[in-house]
Amino acid sequence: MSQIVIDEELRKRLNGLKTGTRFCDSTGHPLGYFVSEDDYMALLYARAKLRFTPEEIESLRRQEGGRSLKDILSDLERR
Repeated sequence: MSQIVIDEELRKRLNGLKTGTRFCDSTGHPLGYFVSEDDYMALLYARAKLRFTPEEIESLRRQEGGRSLKDILSDLERR
């Protein structure tokens, strides 16, 4: 993900970036959307809750076994 630093003048023009903002080109065609960090995190959590049932989450918590991070990183370094 890229990062853009917004100066105070632009921030004021964008309503302080406290609410969602749609970015458009000169013809009005939407290019993308800005959402606040709080709204973004809320969307991520809402999506995760839709993806897994509480029972699935509990089942995953009870799982044992797996591989150590050291082993996983070692395999990735060999690629």
